[in-house]
Amino acid sequence: MAEIRLAAAADYPALAAFQHAVNEAPEARCLHTHGPDGPGPLLADIEAAAERGQFLAVVESDGLSLTGWIGCEFDAAKGRAWLWGPALQGDAGWTERMGALLDGLLAALPREVVRLSAFPDQRNIRTAAALGARGAQAGKPVHIYTAARPAVLPAAPAAVRALQPGDRPALAALHAASFPNTYLSAEEMFAVDGVSKRLFVAESEGPAGYLLASVQADGSGYVDFVAVDERRRRRGLAGALLTAALAWLFGERDVPEVSLTVNDDRSGARALYGRAGFDLILTGQPLDLTRGATAA
Repeated sequence: MAEIRLAAAADYPALAAFQHAVNEAPEARCLHTHGPDGPGPLLADIEAAAERGQFLAVVESDGLSLTGWIGCEFDAAKGRAWLWGPALQGDAGWTERMGALLDGLLAALPREVVRLSAFPDQRNIRTAAALGARGAQAGKPVHIYTAARPAVLPAAPAAVRALQPGDRPALAALHAASFPNTYLSAEEMFAVDGVSKRLFVAESEGPAGYLLASVQADGSGYVDFVAVDERRRRRGLAGALLTAALAWLFGERDVPEVSLTVNDDRSGARALYGRAGFDLILTGQPLDLTRGATAA
């Protein structure tokens, strides 16, 4: 009979290795944990979240070795968790085993955490169906793009500048309108250090848009939160923001590649990323599970 228990720190290397192996198959892949460079980056993410007191995992074992797990990074202050997994060995009793792991995770999470977000590969229909049966709501598909370091580095455009104190009210309102209920508040975005994360602001009769760029733990770059005020669109500001971010990431931070995610319905943004040298590599299915809607 399988044993279900909370993971300990000694389990973390095995969790990362197990998840990396499972992620090799698109029909079982979790995009919150997917990376092409072995289990090391995932293990680093697990350990960093655990050090902050924001990681929990529940494991299934046969008494000798790991046979499955589900985990999450969570932020009790925001009431949110981001699911890692589920990953299970074998197909027998998959749905019931996943349910037992999820129930164990829900029981261990702080009561304040009421929203759990999953991001399986779009081809991972089994996870989507199992979480849907537990009350998870599906969002629009989300596409993941990457761009490799180009031979000729872009130059930062003059229309993009650093954040100024007077920009904050307008950009906070734009952030709230463009990304409601997102994981990073405007104040958190304004407080980035400028070294591992930098906020770029588009200037057009005042602050007209912004973009957040970051260097990930694995040394790659990431572009997030591209937004332009609707009254000042069609002026090339989104492209200028992206060019400035790529100039910083590839030029100053020397990253080998940059990735980003974009919703399926943002055709204009997807076209912009294609022109900038980004290639579509994966598509995920966002799922939000509200704690009160589960059977736990």
